[in-house]
Amino acid sequence: MTLTARSSTAITGTDAYSAPEVVADGRAFLSTASDMYSFGMLIYHIIEEEIPWNGESSAFIVRKVQNGARPPFIAVEWTPEL
Repeated sequence: MTLTARSSTAITGTDAYSAPEVVADGRAFLSTASDMYSFGMLIYHIIEEEIPWNGESSAFIVRKVQNGARPPFIAVEWTPEL
């Protein structure tokens, strides 16, 4: 089996989880840093029990992320069982 790389300028992924550098200027800059940002948004989703930027339009999310905004953090009340 041979793996080949494809070149693409299209942005792929879910807006709510995409790093600022991925949505900036319509070019995809995928890196370890952008993966970590997306992972952070996944952790946000787990902790908050809510999708980042839930209910907002793609244009709104892209504009907020490009301007450095982060989704609101309102930790859910959680009591671990002992």
